Amino acid sequence: MATLNWKTPGGTIGSINFSDIFMLSIGTEIPANADLNTYKTPGTYYAPDSTRAKTLSNCPYTSSNFKLVVMTGGIAATYLMQYLFAYDSGGGAVIYVRSMGTASAGWYGWERVAFTSDIHAYTAGTGLSLSSYKFSLSTSGATAGSYGPSANASPSHGGTFSVPYVTVDTYGRVTEASTKTITLPADSNTDTKVTSTATEPTSATNWYPICSTANTTTTTTTVKNPELRASVLEGTTSAEGKVEIVLGNSTAAGTAGNKTGVLSLYNNKGKWASVRPHVGDTENRTLYTPKSGGTLVVHATDTAIGGTATPVYISAAGVATAISADVGSATNPVYLDGGTIKKTTYTLGKSVPSDAVFTDHTYSNMTAATASAAGTAGLVPAPAKGKQTSFLRGDGTWVIPTDTTYSVFVKSGSTAAAGLVPKPSTTAGTTHYLREDGTWTVPPDTKYSNFVKSGSTAAAGLVPKPSTTAGTTHYLREDGTWTVPPDTKYSNMTAATASAAGTAGLVPAPAAGKQTSFLRGDGTWVVPTNTTYSAFVKSGSTAAAGLVPKPSTTAGTTKYLREDATWAVPPDTNTTYSAGTAALLTAGTDTTNRVWTAKILSDFVESKCTPGSSIAANGYVKLDSGLIIQWGKYKPTTAGVQTINPFAIEFTSACYSIVFWFAINSSGANGCYPTAEATKNSVTGHFYSVPYYWIAIGK
Repeated sequence: MATLNWKTPGGTIGSINFSDIFMLSIGTEIPANADLNTYKTPGTYYAPDSTRAKTLSNCPYTSSNFKLVVMTGGIAATYLMQYLFAYDSGGGAVIYVRSMGTASAGWYGWERVAFTSDIHAYTAGTGLSLSSYKFSLSTSGATAGSYGPSANASPSHGGTFSVPYVTVDTYGRVTEASTKTITLPADSNTDTKVTSTATEPTSATNWYPICSTANTTTTTTTVKNPELRASVLEGTTSAEGKVEIVLGNSTAAGTAGNKTGVLSLYNNKGKWASVRPHVGDTENRTLYTPKSGGTLVVHATDTAIGGTATPVYISAAGVATAISADVGSATNPVYLDGGTIKKTTYTLGKSVPSDAVFTDHTYSNMTAATASAAGTAGLVPAPAKGKQTSFLRGDGTWVIPTDTTYSVFVKSGSTAAAGLVPKPSTTAGTTHYLREDGTWTVPPDTKYSNFVKSGSTAAAGLVPKPSTTAGTTHYLREDGTWTVPPDTKYSNMTAATASAAGTAGLVPAPAAGKQTSFLRGDGTWVVPTNTTYSAFVKSGSTAAAGLVPKPSTTAGTTKYLREDATWAVPPDTNTTYSAGTAALLTAGTDTTNRVWTAKILSDFVESKCTPGSSIAANGYVKLDSGLIIQWGKYKPTTAGVQTINPFAIEFTSACYSIVFWFAINSSGANGCYPTAEATKNSVTGHFYSVPYYWIAIGK
């Protein structure tokens, strides 16, 4: 039997054997969210799985199920010990232990028991040495100090900044360290840059994202190579502001007939705008708002702002066509057909007066429904003043619906009533359910462990998970496994003979016409002989066994079958008894059969058996023979050899025998034992200061 010795800060305390210790499901189940610090009563406890273990407080192991053993230890049971036993699928047996002195403030820390496999030999490594049980590291070769910049820096173009440079060996050690200097390239771009802080320019300014030769003029100079340019001009001679975007190799912006892809946007302080799409057309097309404001007009020619022009419209094909004549009239509407403006064939005969009423759009109020007739659709009737909280009812009236205010339901009982669900907790959760007493509660016993297999620790529980392979041949066996039952296929029984027994098996199929036959031991279906019986023959020389004769057709309970084969009422012979008295019992000489009441018998027994008694936790009883039996519970005040008097009363002549045993949850290193014979009023022996039960017999 394996033994585990334990040690606490107070020294070696004792040991525990491992007999059956890894039957992890034996004992009292530890509920969810329990605190192991509170388990101080000696006994065995267990967590059924890792899910339960992870909810526990002050628990050192949560990877699987485990058993917790609580024991007392030390002389006079002055220490409490906790042992946690588990089996980890990745590392084998796991054992934790801790202790607590009964007078101390709490438990010492958990310690994991080390096995031989947990001890590893030291292997020297690069830069690592062991001397006198101490490890030391050799220098890596790098000089101690700080490397890189000592403060944050924001270098400009052409500036420098420092960075650390390190060399690391295969063991992760820094073997060399230095500081390197990084120089940023100078800025060669001299073009004006647009930033988020740029302000409105006050003179002609150009940006050249892709351009080797700047165009510094704003009117006529031709850009010498392909470009993407944005120009901003303020305060020209014409007092116009201009924003110009040039795409491709262009001539001067704004020149009529330019076909190279210039898009010019003009703005004279919000009074007008111009778009010049030079896309290969023979003329510029300018969309602008006259200086005096008004509607945007498309012109066929690029005329001066405010001048005259021929209006155009753009067809679906994108062709600008001059509008040379009026289309439609004040009474003849127009529409667009494929980009062409056309007149409709309809005319307006006259103006519609402001008070015109269209009679085909006039509705009456809805009509109300009755108990016997449906209502009709219509306008909602106007609610009267004060009806702002009312609702339209089917009878056409505005009313407040009844029964729209509900109270919370009343809990189960004589006053139970339907109602609203009460307000749940302000803390979000998913574990509480509404109970019939009106409270939000976590239902009890909603988590079950698997059932425990047959044996002394058998317990009800969930059916264990079957195989992941689908099938129909396995059944749950009482040992908790899914197994194919043996001998589930049977052959027919074999017949018995005069010299050999048959074998068990299926009943052979009866043939047609054998419905009144019976299966005989030889395996055949036959009609048994001698299956008709007569009534038994009454006592006498011709007596014979047989059926019980038919009783009377009149129901009753007084008649019995007599040996002459008749149903008769037995005669009143020796069935009537006289009453007994206490005096007859006390005298003890009466030999007549009598009836005694329970009170007379009880008083007689008590008078004979209890001439004196005290029925209590510490009590005694005196028998009329003089024998005295005493019992009780006693705790010595000190430990060691001593004389104690546990008796309720003093024996008259002598104590014949006395037996001691530990009370519940008490223990001692060596138990207790007498050192002298018990007297009428004392017992001398070696005792601990723990509770004992005792029983003594004397006279």
